[in-house]
Amino acid sequence: MTKRRAFRMVDEERIEGTWRPVFVRNGETFFLTDLIMYADGVVECWGMLTLDEFRAKLDSGWITVTPVDGAPVSTFELATWDFANSDAWLTPDGLFAEVRNEMDRLAGRPTAEDRCDAAVDAFVREPTEENRAALLAAYLAVPEHERMFLGDMDVKDWPYRALATPLGGTLADGGDPVTAEDHAGALEYFADRGRMTGELDARRHSDGPAETSDPTVVLDTIYGQWPAPPSVHVLRAEYPAAVEVGGHTYPTLGRAYWALAAADPAVRDAIREADGDWRARQLLSAGQLRPGWPAAREAVLAELHRARLRQHPELLDVLLATGDARIVYRGSDSAFLDARDRMGRILEQVRAEFAAARAGLL
Repeated sequence: MTKRRAFRMVDEERIEGTWRPVFVRNGETFFLTDLIMYADGVVECWGMLTLDEFRAKLDSGWITVTPVDGAPVSTFELATWDFANSDAWLTPDGLFAEVRNEMDRLAGRPTAEDRCDAAVDAFVREPTEENRAALLAAYLAVPEHERMFLGDMDVKDWPYRALATPLGGTLADGGDPVTAEDHAGALEYFADRGRMTGELDARRHSDGPAETSDPTVVLDTIYGQWPAPPSVHVLRAEYPAAVEVGGHTYPTLGRAYWALAAADPAVRDAIREADGDWRARQLLSAGQLRPGWPAAREAVLAELHRARLRQHPELLDVLLATGDARIVYRGSDSAFLDARDRMGRILEQVRAEFAAARAGLL
């Protein structure tokens, strides 16, 4: 299936998804619509569904891939027509397998294709009939309409089917019995592909892995008493760790950010002395921004983080302990910073700078 990107926001966290067209049968009419599947196991199709609810909708025929000839079909605000000589490319079971497989892919779990390749590796290492049977089961677990994409454009899935079929047996789609030459050809194909994949990975990941290895860190708003290090929440801008910058000391990093945005020195002073970061932002809203602030604010915020971390080494230790994890920062009290989780991205960049310095790389 061609990968189409989608997402939805849950508590300020982006949940990745993808979508494909399906039909919804409403009365006697089939509606061509989008079925969106998400990494957290939710399906969206005329409403939000769990995977079990989606299965029930498939079983009832409400969501379908097999329209009835002669039935009316509609695409909203586009056209209506009647089916004629329709030929479905996949079954309801195939659609369900595809959706479940895409959810695994989106969530970073092994897909049916990954498990099939792992079964090939296991058979190549130890070519027993037990491992061959496991390979066949893994192959059949791949959605039927997607099996042809297991191999390359020339051989498609033939090497998988040949290797999964015992000597003298017949391939799932018929044909002549599998020979020793067929097995040898399949093994040669996987050996060649392994060499090419290894060479490609060496080039692609010459500077290290493409993805982060540490689990995502979420910095939620804290209500009430602040935790002490090593809690990651001490990295929040409103955490009471004073930061000195430009000859002034601010009670929090957030207070410094809002003060430096103000054009009027009197407003900056009031923000510095304000009773809390929330009140500081209110004071800024009533004043004027410094000229050039929108284009410079990310750099200012990054420098404030650097200053605070230098002045509070215990906070730097907390940040560096997050490794290469993605940092999700929720509720910065700024529409600009929240829009792309800029606070999280800035923390990741500053972390990389300190990590490079500590490792002697810069």
